[in-house]
Amino acid sequence: MSIMPISIAGVSTLLQSEVAQQSIGTLQQQMLQYNNQAAQHANELEREILAMRGQYERDQLMLEQYDRVCTPLVWGCHFFSDFFGGG
Repeated sequence: MSIMPISIAGVSTLLQSEVAQQSIGTLQQQMLQYNNQAAQHANELEREILAMRGQYERDQLMLEQYDRVCTPLVWGCHFFSDFFGGG
């Protein structure tokens, strides 16, 4: 087995290729990390939206219940005010 001599240009090209491969690997890892972070953030936002939607629906139900109870009371107050107040 004989060892073939490598020129300086060949070593330089080999090193450049190795550095480029490492850079590509690093960039791919960073992109994967950023994509994972973006997906996590999107999931958090979706959960927040669902929570807000649920709170809105609960608030709407509470307002409907309030209207069902208070509207007759307000009309009753008007009736008694008109009837007894002579207004």
